Amino acid sequence: MKWCQNVYVTDDVADKKRKILHRLRAGKLQFNIYVIILPLGDDGIMEIYPSYIFLQKIYKRQPLYVIGLASGRESAYELAGKIALECYSKNKDFDIRKFIRERQGGLS
Repeated sequence: MKWCQNVYVTDDVADKKRKILHRLRAGKLQFNIYVIILPLGDDGIMEIYPSYIFLQKIYKRQPLYVIGLASGRESAYELAGKIALECYSKNKDFDIRKFIRERQGGLS
């Protein structure tokens, strides 16, 4: 699991960002934390998952790239909308992967 340098976060998790990312990587259970990732396939813009999904073995082998963290499902949807609007206002399209690459100076 990788994440962009400037992960988007909601206000209620901003001060806990490092701890949440550390717990995600360590495979610790976190309640009410939602993760926004780049799509696993070629279809879609972003994917939103509750963090406990990543405790499953199948996700440990997937190339996951975290772009956002939120507390609660509704907050995650709002944050994904904010990311999409920012992408569209800058590039006039919804190519989130390209937008994140430009914003970060490349995907690691």
